[in-house]
Amino acid sequence: MRRYAFVILFALFLIVPFLLRPSRPRHAAGQRLVIVTPHVEGIKREFADAFNEWHRQRFGTTVDVEYRSYGGGSEIVRYFRSEEEHYKRFGTYRIDLVWGGGDYLFDEQLKKPGYLDGVELTPDVMDKCYPQRVFNGIPLYDESKPPKWFGAALSSFGIVYNRDVLNYLDVPEPTRWDELADARFGSRPAYRPGANAGIDGIRAIPWAFGWTQIRLMLTGWLGVGTALSESIAK
Repeated sequence: MRRYAFVILFALFLIVPFLLRPSRPRHAAGQRLVIVTPHVEGIKREFADAFNEWHRQRFGTTVDVEYRSYGGGSEIVRYFRSEEEHYKRFGTYRIDLVWGGGDYLFDEQLKKPGYLDGVELTPDVMDKCYPQRVFNGIPLYDESKPPKWFGAALSSFGIVYNRDVLNYLDVPEPTRWDELADARFGSRPAYRPGANAGIDGIRAIPWAFGWTQIRLMLTGWLGVGTALSESIAK
């Protein structure tokens, strides 16, 4: 029971990471919390220091937060698969939490194979953190009883644009990804003054940008041979 209580404390502090099976017995002082995460060093250090100080002030003991970074979601799943035999023998994956990743990682890749263990948060915490379980079709925490993962952030993708620039270019607001292929979005203006529509009239900025998208830095080398030859001749 104490092991679960300790993990819940860190979960509440993060509001809320993703919980896994307990790793090992905890001690009264100098306790250790093992977290697998893809987060960068600055984020990890900030949360570890803050949680350690919060725990010291509240409970009078320190916490050794040990981060393990195996890579992204695929590498995290690969770690669990490699630890299945160890779990069968000892009942532990040797970590406490996975922190960071999308709902597909936790719902499909970690929950379905049975890598996650549920935990019940108090009703007041759930009410404050999650007024509703689903937001715009995106689940904010697991529907299991008790839940086996909790969302710590809500992220998505979209198109960001400047309406003033669009008005200047006299182009409509883009609503689909394929509309960004319109050359008018590439520069201001996309074509040289008086040039005919076509590749010969496109300004250098959108033309060079198009090459870099296929990872060819061709435009960066154009003219280098001529320049070097003239330099050597001098």
